[in-house]
Amino acid sequence: MRASFDAEKKHADNVARVKTFLDKASSDFAAAETAISKARLSAVEPVFKANFGEMSFLGVTPAVSKRASSEDLQIRLADFYGLTDLSPQALLSESYRNAFAIALYLAAASLYGGTPKFLVLDDVTSSFDAGHQLFLVELLRKSFARPGNPNGLQVIILSHDTMLEKLFNKHSTSGIWWHQRLEGMPQFAVLPQTGAVNKVRDHTISMLQAGQADFAKEGVRQYLEYRLSELISKLRIPVPVDVAFNDNRQLASEFLNAIDAAVKLHKAANSLVLDPIQQTGLNTNMATIVGNFLSHWGTGQTLSFTAPALLGVMNAIDQYCDCFKFEPTPGAAKAFYKTLQDRL
Repeated sequence: MRASFDAEKKHADNVARVKTFLDKASSDFAAAETAISKARLSAVEPVFKANFGEMSFLGVTPAVSKRASSEDLQIRLADFYGLTDLSPQALLSESYRNAFAIALYLAAASLYGGTPKFLVLDDVTSSFDAGHQLFLVELLRKSFARPGNPNGLQVIILSHDTMLEKLFNKHSTSGIWWHQRLEGMPQFAVLPQTGAVNKVRDHTISMLQAGQADFAKEGVRQYLEYRLSELISKLRIPVPVDVAFNDNRQLASEFLNAIDAAVKLHKAANSLVLDPIQQTGLNTNMATIVGNFLSHWGTGQTLSFTAPALLGVMNAIDQYCDCFKFEPTPGAAKAFYKTLQDRL
């Protein structure tokens, strides 16, 4: 009994020491996070005030603070036309409140945004009072966007603001700003995952049969990328890791190259499970896919697409994928090979 008691006491002492360590570590981390938050807020606040001032809200000076026990930021009015330390909720219009938010976001992004390549702002001026959106664009041009800021970002603004449209049209020939008006309805809906690829295939073929090659070409690309990624996943085909990180890669072409390289490797090792007819079918259908679609898509020559040619590409995609299937038993539905060297 004494030995059992001593063992329990020793275990309790160990638990107490671990708890003491964890409590101290938690306290130290909390104190460090609080100190970091205060330091960051101290750095952000003057930039926040400068950004807000650049948007020409004269007579109003914002301030921002953070409670020690909360992650929420509190915004107040350090000065409001001579009055001090006021709450903004009851005094400011939606235009002012949105300007508060975007000024604070841009301040934080400029100091602690890491190393992104671009900044996307979606409809940030929708509630701005007339004219203030022009001041925001000028702030972005001078402080954030290249070449005004040599180390700045590519700034992409999505908006339905007609005043901004006129501004961008005016400067679209400067070589610094580019303006693209987006019109029309999307040709392909966002579909549930189950059966989505079949819906894309059917919709694409339907448009091609109606002669709408210009609208259908995007569906051909979606279908090709999905089927090739399905092959790579099911057959466990290795893909170069830089495909995921290189912005200049053409995904479908890289998938095809990876599959072709894996097939050639297994064939050279005399371990390829595909029969000679399937190997011939791979080469024939890949030539159709590349010659009638990928070679034009990769160079931007999409106007050369025709509906009959793209229908042939859709058929070649299915036949290409079928070359990696076999009948487990006579008359049974075809199934994918387990790998390029194993049937099951």
